[in-house]
Amino acid sequence: MLINHNDIPQVSQDFMNNTHSEEVDIINRIFDEILLYEKGESSVDKVDTLYQEWVKHTEEHFSREEVEMLDAEFPAFNMHKQAHDQALVQMDEVFNAWKKDSDIKILKGYFIEAVPQWLMAHISSMDAMTANFLGGGMMMHRF
Repeated sequence: MLINHNDIPQVSQDFMNNTHSEEVDIINRIFDEILLYEKGESSVDKVDTLYQEWVKHTEEHFSREEVEMLDAEFPAFNMHKQAHDQALVQMDEVFNAWKKDSDIKILKGYFIEAVPQWLMAHISSMDAMTANFLGGGMMMHRF
């Protein structure tokens, strides 16, 4: 297991916490599959399928948050969306590098060095602030 569910920061919106939990389940499944692939016990197709499932889930995750932010007229929408867009670009770049070289170290390094850190930081900052705003727990001034 790469990410322990108990380590996921909780925010004030249940829909976000539930989505983050689902995201961690997918990330952990991919990482387990990467380890199996390294031992010759999995296939490129299995890794690819799980990775693409993660990308789809993440796109839906981000889209739902973005709709909620727009509906609530969240003042930091552009900044939060930019973080989402950058994460999706990086996910795509890593996948393309993996597909080009079939080097599992590319994926393993990304999952160990980048994914958990980005997720935890994003939830603790952007998502926490957004959840508080959506729940009425934080007032933000509009400029």
